[in-house]
Amino acid sequence: MEGLIPYLLHAMKKQRPHKSHRSFSAGSSRSYHLLVGGGDSFNGSSHRRTRSEFQPPNMEFLEQRSDLEYLQYSSNLRKRSVNSPSTAAGGPKLTSSHNNPHYGKRNCQCNGVSDIVIKQSPTGVRVQNKPQWNVTITNNCFCIQEHIVVTCKGFQSVEEVKSSILAKNENGDLCVVNNGLPILKGKPFAFTYAWDTQFGFRAIDTTIACS
Repeated sequence: MEGLIPYLLHAMKKQRPHKSHRSFSAGSSRSYHLLVGGGDSFNGSSHRRTRSEFQPPNMEFLEQRSDLEYLQYSSNLRKRSVNSPSTAAGGPKLTSSHNNPHYGKRNCQCNGVSDIVIKQSPTGVRVQNKPQWNVTITNNCFCIQEHIVVTCKGFQSVEEVKSSILAKNENGDLCVVNNGLPILKGKPFAFTYAWDTQFGFRAIDTTIACS
């Protein structure tokens, strides 16, 4: 038996390759090698086996994970799209008074000429021996109102009132206020005139400008 053992060991060494390599480098910058045989002994063994601490991930697992991440991303994208204020059902849509005649009333709660309030009061000043009157035109709508037209039949004044303030039409019974420029809520338009009696101004037309 003692002579048989060296013979078997010698035969086993001849059958074993000196060194073999197995590489796992697909898709990775690291290679994973399995080294068998050769080199120094470890714990009294004539064979050394070295293996990387980590094994490369299975390709099937990577494909399943990629599919799952794509499904999660698609689901989140649909949720954001549905919940977006611009696309949600019943959400507000941008429009203008030009393509929607009810836009101003629905969004600005305007009633047109009913929101134009005209008040007059004496100033206590006399111009050419005639009392002076102060006229205040107020827009009670949150939206801008422009091109305001008022009744002004028979209007006259010894105090100059420029056409940019009141511009009469050809018949002299209607006047455009403030040269058609907008009047904003909280910023009334005012002017004065002087005559024996005050004239009755009443708004009959206006344009609501919503944005």
